Amino acid sequence: MKTLKAMVRGVAKSRPALFVRSLLAVMSAVLAVGCSQSGEFHLKGVFSDGVVLQQQAEVHVRGTASPGACIGLSTDWDYNVTTSADAKGEWDMVVRTPQADMSSHTMRFSCGDSVKTFNDVLIGEVWVASGQANMCQPLEGWEGVDSIAGGREAIRTSGDDHLRFFVVEPGLSYSAESEVVGQWSKASPSSAAKLPALPYFFGRDLRDSLSVPVGIVVAAHSGTPCRSWVGIPEMADDEEFGRVCKSYVEDADDIRRYYDWLATLPSISLESTDGSDPLESVLVYDDYVNMSAGSFAEWPSMEIPGYWDSKELDGFCGVVWFAREVTIPQSWVGKRLKLDLGCIDDRDVTYVNYVPVGACRRRGCSYVRRSYSVPSGIVTSDKVVITVRVINDNGVGGMIGYSDNRPMTLGLDERNKIEIGGSWRYCIAGQFIGKKLYLFGMPHSCYGDRPQIGTVPSVYAPSMVFNKMVEPLAGLGVAGVLWYQGESDAWLEKEIARYPRTMPRVLASFRRVLGEEVPFVMSQIAPGTYSDFKGDNSARLRANQYDFARRAEDVFVVSTLDMGSVETFHTPYKSKLGTRMARAALSKVYGRKNIVSGGPMPIRAVSHNQVVTLTMENADSLVIDRSKPVSFEVAGSDGIFYPAKVLPSRGGMTVFSHLVGEPRYVRYASKNYVEPTLFNSDGEPAPSFVMEAEVE
Repeated sequence: MKTLKAMVRGVAKSRPALFVRSLLAVMSAVLAVGCSQSGEFHLKGVFSDGVVLQQQAEVHVRGTASPGACIGLSTDWDYNVTTSADAKGEWDMVVRTPQADMSSHTMRFSCGDSVKTFNDVLIGEVWVASGQANMCQPLEGWEGVDSIAGGREAIRTSGDDHLRFFVVEPGLSYSAESEVVGQWSKASPSSAAKLPALPYFFGRDLRDSLSVPVGIVVAAHSGTPCRSWVGIPEMADDEEFGRVCKSYVEDADDIRRYYDWLATLPSISLESTDGSDPLESVLVYDDYVNMSAGSFAEWPSMEIPGYWDSKELDGFCGVVWFAREVTIPQSWVGKRLKLDLGCIDDRDVTYVNYVPVGACRRRGCSYVRRSYSVPSGIVTSDKVVITVRVINDNGVGGMIGYSDNRPMTLGLDERNKIEIGGSWRYCIAGQFIGKKLYLFGMPHSCYGDRPQIGTVPSVYAPSMVFNKMVEPLAGLGVAGVLWYQGESDAWLEKEIARYPRTMPRVLASFRRVLGEEVPFVMSQIAPGTYSDFKGDNSARLRANQYDFARRAEDVFVVSTLDMGSVETFHTPYKSKLGTRMARAALSKVYGRKNIVSGGPMPIRAVSHNQVVTLTMENADSLVIDRSKPVSFEVAGSDGIFYPAKVLPSRGGMTVFSHLVGEPRYVRYASKNYVEPTLFNSDGEPAPSFVMEAEVE
């Protein structure tokens, strides 16, 4: 028998074109000799045809097989390895990857007679993009105001076989998962519309600058607060949420009973085979909407407008019907009316006297203002019944009205209308669990009869999103993490207060799974109206984000003060933000010396002689827009802030107010919606921040 060396030499000399393929076959045969057990085996994680692997890294490949079975891997970059499944059938091998190139590679796994070959494997730079809606909003945008500036042109010009995305299917789990659902797709005009916009623009700019393949694993979920992205081990010592996570194990029997109860109910599958959104056409007891006014008299009441999460339905994702009967002036009967409900989170179908008058059925409708015309023939008496079916499939939900506290109204015109906010009746009609909508009945809901569990599956439950969407990425070699999250925390005062202690746990969780030194490139949330146009809740969260990044190792933050919108907090300027975050990665992660990353960044504040001196990075040439209020304020030890004047200085600026004799704090851009006034010479804005000044 020829030796292996002779076989390889003969193939290489006589048929060079077959050399690589033959070498793979020979190596697989040799590896198979050690695999005494044959049988099916399974790979976990993101491995498939078209996968992108991090260059010059140790990438873990995990899977299952029969206990004791031997699994072998051979690659066309001359790396081969074997491992065996443990007593539970679990196996794990480490694959060392070469330097990036533009070639298409092959990986061949074998276990006895079973073989899995992955083709079109690329070696390059891999990033994980995570967070909430602003990280997963697609290039085609969402209905209404949630569009993407430049999105159509980006879709048209998106053809790039070396820019690829693996979008993790959203989900929840009480415990850490090892399986992930998703598939790799190349950037192309046929697929780009559904690709997440911010990761796309970030990846596109990395491709242009690094000239290597780029793969983005998108593990993002709309409506998720910070606590949902913390792993269970990192949450263990948290005073409140540690106990909740512990209950996931302690309440296992109750949880099982809850799921068994759900299985007895009728349900609607939300699986989509053609890429369409099944919730756009779903009906949830709409045939019962022609009930008489008295038929909802037994329903519980909820004060409207407002998020139901801050009222009776904390963390609930599902379908809720709302109903109210109002009395109108007799002179309005028989005339066309205007119904103004403000905003509804997320989707609605609205009826007046049992006749549909309007709807927002598509995803991303949270900030579409529902102003519906009521035809004249519908109103036949002075009693008008309004019923609204609200679908919330992620995050908070409810009939939320207007952020500037304008009332919900029904009327003839702007001068003749009545307020319709106040006490509405509601019925919980269905709940989303996984890929199903479980139905509770109507007009009588069985939701109140459910088995009680400590924590209902929800994006607001700690760790559940991380368990499902990030834990399965363990050992995946990555260059870094792209992060945009915080809108859900900005709505609630308690979440803003928790953020400084929760975000470090998020960082620790990702680094446990992806690598202890994985860098983070994160964005402040963009300015928006939030709960109050002139309020400061989102600004305080932005300041918390900057403070976290300033104190953490290898965490780099970019400002979005020039990307706000008065209509939505889903910033439309994803291209601009993607470029800004890519510049931060190129400068801070890849060490590109010719790129200045970020606007003026405050690093120290000193109070002396009634002024605060700010020392800043990226501040060699400051630009202050004085055509609008500069948005700087100072406060004394009482914490009461007053507008301040600013004077640029070398490497920073001086801030002062004649109303504050001994300033102790300085802050910038402290409103929900604000426009930037401080830039560097490259036009990048400073971030929102609050700093305590050292006293000299």
